Amino acid sequence: AMDPRLYDQLSRIQDHFGGKQIEVVSGFRFAERNSSRHYHASAIDIRVTGESLRSMYAYAQSLDRGGMGMGIYPHSGFIHVDYRAPGEPSYRWTDYSGPGSSHKAKGKRPGRAHPKRPTS
Repeated sequence: AMDPRLYDQLSRIQDHFGGKQIEVVSGFRFAERNSSRHYHASAIDIRVTGESLRSMYAYAQSLDRGGMGMGIYPHSGFIHVDYRAPGEPSYRWTDYSGPGSSHKAKGKRPGRAHPKRPTS
């Protein structure tokens, strides 16, 4: 079962963008390394029909109340939203690899990853 908090976030995202269709690029992945949030059913990769990646990413970040991971994949055309393990800080990254590419592939770079700075 998917983390129910993801359903809440999907609902908020869809409401924010006027009920536009949300395409799920990837959700639970069984054949994945067990450190992946997808493996633990607490991550989802999405795109919203007719919306820019930047606007989706900016809105998704506004929903973070702590302990969330969010990535933007400009060459693949989706954003990633997850819930971290209890006690882990929020995290942000940009991944410039393209569709179907491996981060380990020669010449590919996964992008930048960094913890989210705490806000008050």
